[in-house]
Amino acid sequence: MAIYTPRGLRISLPAPYAFALMQRLYPTVDAFKVLKTTEGLQSVPSMLTFLSGLVCFYLRLSPYHVCICVFSASVAGTVLTLFGVIVPGLPRMATIYSYISGLGLLFGILVFYGFWVVGWRAVLGFGIGSVAAGIVSWFLQFWNAKKIYAKTGQRLLLPELNFLNAYRLHASVTIASPPISYEEFKKRIDVSISQEEMKGENWKECFNDLAVKWPAVVRRFTETDLRPSEHGDSRLAVGTLERILVSHEEAVNEVIEEILSSSGYEVKTTTHPSEVLGLVREFAPDLVLIKLVAPEVNGLDLSEQLVVRFPKVKIVIVGPFCDLKWTETYLQDRGIGCKFLDAPFSRNELLDVVESQETGRLTQVAESGGGPPIRERSS
Repeated sequence: MAIYTPRGLRISLPAPYAFALMQRLYPTVDAFKVLKTTEGLQSVPSMLTFLSGLVCFYLRLSPYHVCICVFSASVAGTVLTLFGVIVPGLPRMATIYSYISGLGLLFGILVFYGFWVVGWRAVLGFGIGSVAAGIVSWFLQFWNAKKIYAKTGQRLLLPELNFLNAYRLHASVTIASPPISYEEFKKRIDVSISQEEMKGENWKECFNDLAVKWPAVVRRFTETDLRPSEHGDSRLAVGTLERILVSHEEAVNEVIEEILSSSGYEVKTTTHPSEVLGLVREFAPDLVLIKLVAPEVNGLDLSEQLVVRFPKVKIVIVGPFCDLKWTETYLQDRGIGCKFLDAPFSRNELLDVVESQETGRLTQVAESGGGPPIRERSS
């Protein structure tokens, strides 16, 4: 699921989540403006590359200095956007730049100007600096994405981060007057969304406004992008969890897989609990559902192994439970946080317990720290 900006930039966030965020700003700030600001933030490294090259050519700097200046400016732009550092005036400049930077025309003119004023060596220095900066920027994005995934379980690249930062930027401007407390300010720029906000009827005004004013943008969305799950608009078709591993009996696996797959999750199943650890390494799920009583490894022992080796993976233990209170106490005493799903269970009960694992995870993105992606720890 994804949304798209006016120029076709793909933002891999669920449409109900994205429009629920933008609805908070509507009608003071409409969806088109947020999406254009996203494009602007995405264009910051390119704009700084262009401006640094233009200044270097104008000052007739040596090829070496052109290379260094262009490299530094481009990487600085990537760092600013990755970490959400908003320099006053820069987003507006970048948004204007995004309107006129299409098809590479500006860079073509810049190269011609550099060749005419300084010579081909300076143009070559510009090209080397740009390519080197692109490589470094790619590694910075990859490193930052790994940090965020390890901290929050979110797969967020630069377009998604720029969308969230565009929302925060407009939210901070719209609430600047009258003055409010710092705690209230933090609350208003928070990017967590409730299930109530994600109901279609609660963000349709913002969406319909975009559809009327900019139908070409909305035409990029597919029915899947906008479709809620089959059991009601109040649920998100693909939430902040994406991959789920299920270990149960074959018949139960089939039922769970059908329910979760139809709600937008990617599901893998196994009937052998002994395979779970290997599948977690291979499949990298966000959530694992395991059977309490199994012939090879019981759910309590398996949950302990999962917590030790894969501490970021969330766990749901599926009953039936003879004494649920004892099971909860047993795991809590060992520092294991799990959710429980008693059997027999309904479709909504299954989805409730899965979606309960999603609450508030996007709010951790801005505070994400370092660390590798989910992988097995050496014991």
